[in-house]
Amino acid sequence: MLLFIYGYKNFMKHTIDFDNMEMGSYVRVLQQLLGKNLLCCIVDETYEVVWSANGDDCPDAGTLLDTLLARAAAGNPVPGQLAQTLQGICPENCHILIHCLDLEYVNSDLYLVVLVPSGPGVVVIRDVQQPFSDLASCMANHFSLALENETMVQELSQRYEELNLIFQADEHVKGHLNTRKSLGHVTRDIADFLDVDATFLMLPEMGHWFFHASAANGLAEKEIRIRKRVKQQYEALKSGGQTHFFRTKVSISQEDWFIVAAPVIDSALSPMGIIGCIRNTEGREFETGDRKLMTVTARRVAKIVQSDLDPLTGLINRAGFENSLGMLLSRPSWIKNRTAVCLFNIDQFKLLEDAYGMGAGDAVLKQIAQRLKSFLRDQDVLARIRRNEFAVILSDMQSMGHSSDVFERIRRNISQNSYQFKDTLISLTVRAGIVNFTQSINTVSDIIAKAGIAVETARELGGSCVSVFKEGDPRLGEKKTRARYAAQLQTLVENKQFILFCQPIVPLQGGHMHHEILIRLQDETGEIVSPCLFLPAAEQYHKMPLIDKWVLENTCDLLKKFSPVLTDADMSWAVNLSGQSLQDESFVAYFLSFLSQVEIPAAWLTFEITETVAIRNFDRVISVIEQVRDMGFSIALDDFGSGYSSFGYLQELPISFLKIDGMFVKNLHKDTLAQVMVKSIVGIANHLNIQTIAEFVENESILDFLRHNGVDYSQGYYTGKPMPFSAILEKIQQSPQEQNPFVCD
Repeated sequence: MLLFIYGYKNFMKHTIDFDNMEMGSYVRVLQQLLGKNLLCCIVDETYEVVWSANGDDCPDAGTLLDTLLARAAAGNPVPGQLAQTLQGICPENCHILIHCLDLEYVNSDLYLVVLVPSGPGVVVIRDVQQPFSDLASCMANHFSLALENETMVQELSQRYEELNLIFQADEHVKGHLNTRKSLGHVTRDIADFLDVDATFLMLPEMGHWFFHASAANGLAEKEIRIRKRVKQQYEALKSGGQTHFFRTKVSISQEDWFIVAAPVIDSALSPMGIIGCIRNTEGREFETGDRKLMTVTARRVAKIVQSDLDPLTGLINRAGFENSLGMLLSRPSWIKNRTAVCLFNIDQFKLLEDAYGMGAGDAVLKQIAQRLKSFLRDQDVLARIRRNEFAVILSDMQSMGHSSDVFERIRRNISQNSYQFKDTLISLTVRAGIVNFTQSINTVSDIIAKAGIAVETARELGGSCVSVFKEGDPRLGEKKTRARYAAQLQTLVENKQFILFCQPIVPLQGGHMHHEILIRLQDETGEIVSPCLFLPAAEQYHKMPLIDKWVLENTCDLLKKFSPVLTDADMSWAVNLSGQSLQDESFVAYFLSFLSQVEIPAAWLTFEITETVAIRNFDRVISVIEQVRDMGFSIALDDFGSGYSSFGYLQELPISFLKIDGMFVKNLHKDTLAQVMVKSIVGIANHLNIQTIAEFVENESILDFLRHNGVDYSQGYYTGKPMPFSAILEKIQQSPQEQNPFVCD
């Protein structure tokens, strides 16, 4: 039980008033036992006198006891041996009685010591040993009860103060759009509750410093020195990993002050800041309740910081930003109508990080955050809501056009300045999307969705510009539809609303039949939903591994079910793998494990990977492809020509099929440049012993060109439309002799 922060002596003096504990009655009993020629006192195990009372005729006993205690302490005795030590050095002309006061609520030993100098009428000590012991036990019980009552009072008072401070802090957080303001209020609340000369909160990693001092004590003028001293203390805490409060005495401008502070601890139990208060050494002593209150407040600050602030820039994070928007929506209409929200997105930020590393990205983000702060007022809200996206709530606008002017100036300033990373100056541009508050905005998601569409418009315009959302933009409905599908994907899978389709890939030069596995969604009415609605949602919200897993497992289940019919059929089936899945280590591990145990022939399956995904993750993709090929499965490179369009890497990719992108095929019958490209692709593929597949074959003229120029396979509506996978398998089951039911003459 941690009650004695400064040693038991000080705690006793400041916690229990001995003058009001009827100590006089105990002294009178001792005098009746031993006479008035005595000194009785309470001594702790550090040989310090906690309380004393002299007999009427004992003026020198106090001096004598001080001498004895000093001699005892100088001998460095083992703690707890005070009685033996004092009795060992007691002069012959004195008698000394010592009894340990075993108090339930203390961690230190206390002793009742009675010193009786020799003289007329001295009592025989052995005759009073038992009464003395009984009296000491009675005193110990008295002290324990007093301490218990005092502790209960302190605890109740402390809990009341803690609840008040937490309530006050919560009210400030609820009442402000700006989290930084709420932290400032929490800092000031400490001063009100603890009656101190100054309070402070430092969050060095986020660049935050809050300081509150009364003008009367002069500490406000010494803020810079105090901040420096607090920073030193924080560095000492961080290097030592200290996670509990501390007290220290500092000298500031030739005055002595006490600082009591508590570290603000993050989720990893490491200090991320420090909060504390300052009091003059001549003021009242800090008590246990004060320290408990500081610790509770530090925990509250940590909760605010971790829930609402971005650890890199110190700005509000996405959660804090959405809370601010939510509070804004509850404001009167005349306030909302003068408010705008803007999203700033850094153009080609990934290119910056690819060129200079994530450290450069972090450095640039911090500098942009500081630059944005310099443009905004105290009432505005600035947040970082994604890796390279900042958000601003601009309030109290003069007009609807005012926000565009302000954000255009900010965008221009950010784009026209360079950013320092080590010895490198980095230039960049930003695009901004603005949404002005209108009557049609009712939810936080409305605001963010509309601002996001405005950012997309700025990107489509080439970036480095400002775009304002226009009511009626059809993309808003599409964005909401995608978000709804993304949120429901897991449920749709569990409810078995996805179904497999497949489209024939027809051989043009002889060979066996291929099919590409496709996915469709069946809504509640039984209608088939286009993948153009839910697949972009899965891509945007990183749900593609869920889709790919479902397609793979259900394809293999159906092939296994129809395996008696398919055993003699010369066919294979292509399953798409998304870039998200190939970058997901857990999916890749699942995928390879699944293939190693699949119960169908490996020759039945081909896996399609897009060109862009393959080249962006070249080494990783090659590793996966090689493991898949070693198991006997085939690989097709999809959408060739749409991305990097380089033949050089083809010889390094162990692929079996090359799918020519549809943009070269759909106008092949009338586009001579496209014809040259297709012929080149076919020539290189033949040289590398890779078979070619042409997508988007929509008419007979295209088909004739492909057949006469050596393309191996055709895929498109002219040679076969997508059909339910189960229907095609049933058709094969009904006509097992018809191996290529979709071949064109």
